[in-house]
Amino acid sequence: MATEQANGVVACVAYAEGKRLGDISIPDISEALKKPGVFVWIGLHDPDPELLKQIQHEFGLHDLAVEDAQLAHQRPKLEQYGDSIFVVLRPAILSADKQHVELGETHLFVGPRYIVSIRHGNTPSYAAVRSRCESTPPALAKGPGYVLYALMDFIVDQYFPVLDTLSDQLERLEDEIFSDEFDRATVHQIYDLKRNLVEVKRAVSPLVDVCNRLVRFDMPLIPEDTRPYFRDVYDHAIRINEQVDTLRELLTSALEAHLSLTAVRAERRHEEARGVGGHHRGAHHGGRRVRDELQVHAGARVALRLSGGADGHGRDLCLPLLPLQALGLALT
Repeated sequence: MATEQANGVVACVAYAEGKRLGDISIPDISEALKKPGVFVWIGLHDPDPELLKQIQHEFGLHDLAVEDAQLAHQRPKLEQYGDSIFVVLRPAILSADKQHVELGETHLFVGPRYIVSIRHGNTPSYAAVRSRCESTPPALAKGPGYVLYALMDFIVDQYFPVLDTLSDQLERLEDEIFSDEFDRATVHQIYDLKRNLVEVKRAVSPLVDVCNRLVRFDMPLIPEDTRPYFRDVYDHAIRINEQVDTLRELLTSALEAHLSLTAVRAERRHEEARGVGGHHRGAHHGGRRVRDELQVHAGARVALRLSGGADGHGRDLCLPLLPLQALGLALT
């Protein structure tokens, strides 16, 4: 297997009745599949074109799907070719400093007696998924359809810790916005966070449709007793998509809060620089400044409480919204 590893083969294993029969080489796949009830699960990482041609020959994969798998940089999607499907997923990966979200890429070829997973770039290994499946033979006995679920479930669940990190970043930004120490760097952090949320949205939004189609698939590839598993993945994808939308809205409010506070403080500095005299006039402007800052601070501290586990973990998400003006309220 050393040569295959160099070409991109991580694992190539035959299974029957939920049990691992053993590793096999790519040329031996056809022979292994002559036995009834056997299916093959192949894991690849950045395979070279020659290896993909071998895989295509063994399973009769469609030219267009193989071309997509070679080029990568695909959006999440599901395409059906005869009795097989081709699925593209984009796992979310946090950078080492947890400041940036990167999208990995995984392609899945699924047929009645095979599943081929192809990881590109820094996409995490799926060895843990294989181990989990092998530890539950009755589930693995359901075949390639169950393996597809297990891989999708693993990828979708990885979004939750990413969103938890982004949510924590938003809370820290809120603290900076309402302190006297925030500066131009705060705006850069807001836009960095917004960019990260856009990346996650790009991956999650089409994933909802992919999961929905798998739940409704009327083909032997997805047995009836396997579809409830895909409904669970679909529910998770919906929750993640909603949480991303919520964080984006709250982030927009945070930026508005930042701009409002900046405007109020700039006006205060301008008036102080002008040295406006007169007790009555000074009291009038001072009172207006106090009222303005109270309005912005009080409004910005209004919290949006989302019940039912908006953060994906059954907790309430309590984050700031901005100004009372935006809520149609006013301080007099």
